[in-house]
Amino acid sequence: MINTLRFNGDVSISNPSLGQANVEINANASNLFNGSFTDNALIRGDTSSTIQTSAVLLDDLNNLTNVNSIHLNGTSSISEVLRVNGAVLMNGVVKSSPEFSNGNCGTSKTINWNNGNRQSIILNNASCTLSFTAPSGAGTSSFLLKVVQDASGNRTVSWPETVKWPNSAGISLSTPANAIDMVSCYYDGANYFCIAVFRFG
Repeated sequence: MINTLRFNGDVSISNPSLGQANVEINANASNLFNGSFTDNALIRGDTSSTIQTSAVLLDDLNNLTNVNSIHLNGTSSISEVLRVNGAVLMNGVVKSSPEFSNGNCGTSKTINWNNGNRQSIILNNASCTLSFTAPSGAGTSSFLLKVVQDASGNRTVSWPETVKWPNSAGISLSTPANAIDMVSCYYDGANYFCIAVFRFG
């Protein structure tokens, strides 16, 4: 049984049969994978070929360029940003990371959107001033914030100036105890264009 294979030069592997081996490649390579692996492949370097594996861990993606296609047929992990210039085709259920809880708001709270696209906040003070930390990097994003009244209710929120509402009007949150409102925002790189749906439960 092979535990780990490391390649520090160009390598061509056709129809590999490596069992549960880990494969680590640290150099430019052509015709990198023309078969499948049953465990992890850690790839660093440039390739003009297709990467095909049953489970692949991509690390240091700033150095992984010019890849024509990546086929992921198993559980996969990407530790850096994956930039795709082209279509992304997905078959099956696409899941996001778990909802990030910001806990109690208190008098103020910063919602850092780098913590995830779906977050929640509990209103436990008469008024809470929210601020947003924009996601890192260029581009647009969509976010969902679950706003929950505590057991007392009647809490209010002051929103950042970068939050824009329809008709330039603010919103009035649901006030009953334990009420849940959902705020959905489109971020264009400068402002958050938001709408709200009220009183779930």
